[in-house]
Order: sequence, then C-alpha cells, then structure tokens
Amino acid sequence: MLVRKLENILAEISLSNNLKEALIKREGQLGDLLLFIEAFEKLNLKEAENYIEKYSINYGMVFDNYSTALEKTKDIVEAFENNKL
Repeated sequence: MLVRKLENILAEISLSNNLKEALIKREGQLGDLLLFIEAFEKLNLKEAENYIEKYSINYGMVFDNYSTALEKTKDIVEAFENNKL
C-alpha cells in the first residue's frame, strides 16, 4: 500500500491555496467549514454550534442538505456495487 502525505498529493493538484490550507491545516473560512462538517458528522453538537453561531448558519438547512447528501451517497455506493455507474 502506498502512503503519501496529503501535502504531497495536493501539491500535484491545481487547487486554490485557501482550499489547500483548509484541507491540510484546517485554517481559514474553508477550514472552519471542514471543522464544522467533521463536528456535525461526529455528533459533536457543542462544537458544531460554535460554527453555527459564528457564521449564522441555518441548522435546519444543514440537516436537510446533510440528509440529502447521505441519500445520494447511498445511491452512488449501491450503483457502484451493482456495476451501474
């Protein structure tokens, strides 16, 4: 199995510096977004609430979009497993 650092992989891909910093260091507004999503997925609602308040995020919208994303992910996985992609 090949093991490569994320930094090395991202260096080969054309991405904005803001996105690279978010993915590698969890910095900036995109880093906050990633930290919020990770907290939400881990059901760390206290941490997620900090970002909800900081950015005036609509919790209901987040929940609805997250539920939709889970459904679409399930569909993609099922299609892949059934070789329908």
